[in-house]
Amino acid sequence: MSPLAGFLSLAAIGGSHCGEGKSSCYYCLYDPTDYDSFNLTIYRSSFRGNAHFSPRWWSFVRFFNGENEVAESVNEFRCETKNETLLLHGNSAFYIDDQGVSASVDGIAEYSTWNAVVEYVQTNFAGQILNISEWMKTKVSNKTEWKIFFDDFKDIN
Repeated sequence: MSPLAGFLSLAAIGGSHCGEGKSSCYYCLYDPTDYDSFNLTIYRSSFRGNAHFSPRWWSFVRFFNGENEVAESVNEFRCETKNETLLLHGNSAFYIDDQGVSASVDGIAEYSTWNAVVEYVQTNFAGQILNISEWMKTKVSNKTEWKIFFDDFKDIN
């Protein structure tokens, strides 16, 4: 289980690449003795965020299918993810299930550029991606079991 309580948040890092070493992981910030501590992994052009969504993955999915019991948690999680992303000069994020079919995205992010991650997601998960900012405009649900969520934070002030 990841320290992100059931799913991973992958976000872009703005600017030039962090380096060109053989290692895919440039920085890992965490306390291995404390499961609930801050945890951030920075790759070449993306990072695995620290934002914590305690209700877990399927509660996140159900929120976007019209079940509002975790609305406050979703909003807090998105704001925290936005802050982390902006801090590292990024502008968008993918939310993926760390134990589902979309977990492969994390492996791609570890060794690829952000553009390669986006291309991989669009190619392998076409029709299974929900754009959260667009959804927030209408909040219309079609009861889809989304595999990946894309967030550009445009609806958050």
